[in-house]
Amino acid sequence: FATRVIQVFLSHSWITDGWLKVLGLRYYLYFVPAMLTGSLVSMACTWAEFYGLLKMPILGHCTISEGSLVEFNLSYSWWLGAIVFGLLFFFGEHVFGCKSCFLDRCCIHQDNIELKENGIKALGDILKLSDKMVILWQQEYFTRLWCTFELATYIRFHGSKQIVLVPLNHVPFVLLMTAFHFVAAAGFNIVAPYLAWSPWFAELVAKCVPPALGQLALMSTVHFVLLFAFYMTTTPFAFEFFRKSIDDRRALEEQLANYTIRACKCYDERDRFFVEAKVLEYFGTLEEFDRQVRQLMRQQMEAVLGRTIMPYTTLLMMEWAHIMFAFAMFVHTPEKNYGHIMIMMCTTVFATDMLAMYVIQLVVSRIHDSPSQWLQKHAWWIGPITLASIFGMFTTAADCFVYPKLAWTYKAIPVVLMVLITWKIYGVFERMTCSAGPDTDAARQERNVVEL
Repeated sequence: FATRVIQVFLSHSWITDGWLKVLGLRYYLYFVPAMLTGSLVSMACTWAEFYGLLKMPILGHCTISEGSLVEFNLSYSWWLGAIVFGLLFFFGEHVFGCKSCFLDRCCIHQDNIELKENGIKALGDILKLSDKMVILWQQEYFTRLWCTFELATYIRFHGSKQIVLVPLNHVPFVLLMTAFHFVAAAGFNIVAPYLAWSPWFAELVAKCVPPALGQLALMSTVHFVLLFAFYMTTTPFAFEFFRKSIDDRRALEEQLANYTIRACKCYDERDRFFVEAKVLEYFGTLEEFDRQVRQLMRQQMEAVLGRTIMPYTTLLMMEWAHIMFAFAMFVHTPEKNYGHIMIMMCTTVFATDMLAMYVIQLVVSRIHDSPSQWLQKHAWWIGPITLASIFGMFTTAADCFVYPKLAWTYKAIPVVLMVLITWKIYGVFERMTCSAGPDTDAARQERNVVEL
């Protein structure tokens, strides 16, 4: 049949597990749309609750400043947005529609030898017609000769701007960290009223906490203990994924630094002559292609995985659960405390959680690289406890912005400074001013209509 355009060309290694590729493709296609749609649903529920159209049973109250109360309940804006996100992520094709994708294992006949050879010969033309190339990367990707051929052909006719690198081990990590924040915030929202603000607990703390410290000490202590407990439900998994992300980044860096097409492997060595001949036709020399792969794909790697730490925007997407929590608190907060709540949530989402993630990445890296055999042996419990403690401390610090009896405008000044410091640490300003590199001349060539 004839085709003029293919929206996505999926480049992958056949060695990689299929379920991981499906998850990576869903992440590329539906994660952001599902997150934005879930946020819109959450905002709509917030509006409906604010005007009394929706109401859930109140679980408890919290006095935050000047005798005002915050109601804690199972807000529609809280859990319905999360359900919508999950449904759209796993069934997004029924809502957002489908894209035309080329997957070699499905689109090239695997049993009929003649049809298989014709499909392989047409790969170059298929790549010419593809709008984007999505690389489902695992550590073996840059060692496979046919993956190299796909990459070479696409760069030759389109340049590198439309290449999307999806590190497959990175996808479950992002999903886990999103769930990580959701579990902590949901647990805090449900359980805290029965502990932090119950009469028996208030009496107990009153006997143990010096009066001079007052409510701030009480709330800080309770917040840390509760957050630590909830974070511990997911930090064992998060710690292992952090370590895996370190290995993936280093493996990809090493692959790109030492990349050469001559070292790539294939099932049938007879394919090597065909692939290398095409690369020579496209780039003049094999060394020139090696150089372009090292340069262009390193830029892709840094955009997705960061240079030494994960990019700020990737971590910000993981904070989605906390943003929904802000909607729920906003509805049930007295009007005069709107500023305090917004300051606290901005501090949590844009500063303290990001600083916590920065510290955690440094700590995990130190544990991961430690020569101490004792530390490596006991890292399975030291790591999760350390991560939960860091998250608990930084989140508690953000919560403290609610309780002091100061005008919220005075609290905004240190929050802005914290956000600017965070952006500086993550290099946000450098990325804002960094321009994209030049594309190849071949990217401007006109496409041909090819009979497939």
